[in-house]
Amino acid sequence: MPKVVVLRWGHRDRDKRLTSHVALTARALGASGFILADVRDEKVKATVEKVTKQWGGSFHFEMEHLGDGLSKNGERKTVL
Repeated sequence: MPKVVVLRWGHRDRDKRLTSHVALTARALGASGFILADVRDEKVKATVEKVTKQWGGSFHFEMEHLGDGLSKNGERKTVL
């Protein structure tokens, strides 16, 4: 069976609850993981990990804040 991983690219402050719902729905529908990109939100991560621990199963959650796309020396980074 192929692995399905859901990618959510950032969220606004008012979207935090929606992001949690997207991750938990992905888990409920059989996705193997969730990636929250361009923002770090420990509360969303804690919510997803709590549900995974309570209900069992394997579901990975990753976060990565990519910042403004500039390297430390000010050059543009390529993000794939």
